[in-house]
Amino acid sequence: MQVMSNREWNLLIASSTIVALLILAVSHYLGITIVIPHIVDIPIILFCYRYPRRAVYFTIFISVSYLLIFMVFIHPLFPGFYSALGRVGVFLLIGITISIISDRVKSYRGRFRDLFENLSDAAFICTDTPDEDYRIINCNKMSSFMLGYSPDEIRGKKFSGLLTEAIPDSFSKSGGKRSLKGQVQFRSRQIRKDGSTFPVEIRIFRHKYKENEIVIAVVSDISYLTNAEEKIVQGEAQLRQAYELSGLLSWCSNVNEKILFWAHLNKKFENLPMTGDPRSDYEIFLRIFEPLCGNALKKSIRERIDTKEPLEGTTRIITPAGDAREVKYKIEFFYDTEGIYKYHIGTAFDITELKVKEEKLRQMLEERTIMLKEIFHRVKNNLAMIISLISIQRRKADDEEIRAVLTEVENRIHAISSVHEDLYRSESFTSICADEYLRKLVGNLVGTMATDTRIRTYVRTQDCVLNLDTGIHVGMLVNEIVTNSIKYAFKGRGEGSIYVEMDCSGDEYVLIVRDDGIGFDPSFSISTSDSLGITLIRTLALKQLNGSIDLKTSEEGTEWRIRYIPCR
Repeated sequence: MQVMSNREWNLLIASSTIVALLILAVSHYLGITIVIPHIVDIPIILFCYRYPRRAVYFTIFISVSYLLIFMVFIHPLFPGFYSALGRVGVFLLIGITISIISDRVKSYRGRFRDLFENLSDAAFICTDTPDEDYRIINCNKMSSFMLGYSPDEIRGKKFSGLLTEAIPDSFSKSGGKRSLKGQVQFRSRQIRKDGSTFPVEIRIFRHKYKENEIVIAVVSDISYLTNAEEKIVQGEAQLRQAYELSGLLSWCSNVNEKILFWAHLNKKFENLPMTGDPRSDYEIFLRIFEPLCGNALKKSIRERIDTKEPLEGTTRIITPAGDAREVKYKIEFFYDTEGIYKYHIGTAFDITELKVKEEKLRQMLEERTIMLKEIFHRVKNNLAMIISLISIQRRKADDEEIRAVLTEVENRIHAISSVHEDLYRSESFTSICADEYLRKLVGNLVGTMATDTRIRTYVRTQDCVLNLDTGIHVGMLVNEIVTNSIKYAFKGRGEGSIYVEMDCSGDEYVLIVRDDGIGFDPSFSISTSDSLGITLIRTLALKQLNGSIDLKTSEEGTEWRIRYIPCR
């Protein structure tokens, strides 16, 4: 059935409207007002079906036209005028009802069409005529994308002509009847417009639509699946080659101590002296291990059968060529549903070369350890020499301000030197104990800076560990904050206390340095201060450690709280 175009619909609606209004005018002129007015139902139904969204306007136009014709040919006070108004209501009811039904129908059709068009697979609707090779009458957008044709080029083509293989005979006409049940699924290759082909999986089935039987074919591109299958085959071959190049051998033995199968997947274990007799082969298998280990292994297997635990270990075996090889073995035990032992499977892996490499790595590690110790030792000595030079220069300086500056520089270098000294003494060479490091650092600051105040120090770090970079940054921070407290916090006081704490219990480390001194001036701002010490604190905490600073100060003392996430 051919679908009418918009122009044909408009022509049909316009002509039916004119004819209906003319017949209505003539009938009212002749005084016929009972049945003839309902002839305008025809254009109302046609218009509302085609244009449901504008149905109300057209129905009002017809209703107004009808009332004008009625008033022209029949007096408005005529009793039939009220029935004319009733007919107008009927017109409106018909128009609204038809528009709602049409809108719903078109909405459902639109949804099905969108579903059809937006399928991720190519879809074809064909005539159910095997003699014509199932000619295509419609297709979706994916079919054009997959084949390279436009939709108009695809329509009218034979579906079977787009395949390298024929549609299975099981789907063709059989016994003069076609079955509408079930579907046929098969693989083929589809032909593109440029002549190239690609693998596809096709699901084809029949459907009854408006008393006609159609064939629907859904085509899925399985290029990725075919490639995956080829890769699996290649992977299996590569795995087999890897096994042959490895040092792996395996066996299976049952409750009667008979070899069920023996697999030597490595060429090192070819030509094993197996007889083919399961009982004898098991004894030969045990003799392949060293004589003492053979008996011990047999005993261990019997013990583990009762405990149901895997058996693992390393030993030496004797190859058919008489070579001794280091192997690592593992044996798993298997039981039936009632817990009765049935068999065990063992694997042995040749680790001879690994043992040799392990020994070389051990030697290299020892050499690296010696080298790192020497590096840290030399860095520590060089920094100690720099500290000594600065100390000599400080003692020779006459200006008190210069001596104070050199003392601060000496303490800063000492904070770095202490990290390398602790790393030199540690076993890991990557981290140091925060408690020992900070106690020594704070003690050195209090001892080297001359002051009339008796200062007590308290250090608590909860067994925190610092790596090389973090240790230097934290040490510099503590150095600057404690130095600032010693210089300014206890002016005019005979004693004071400085507390250094570190919390490393969570993902975020918290460094707390506080004193019970006089505090900062109320106008002080850490963000605007341009002193060297405060600038160093800002740089180290915010940029080097990517952390945050929380400063609380009052007449009762000052507390610095620095949070940062350590590098793992």
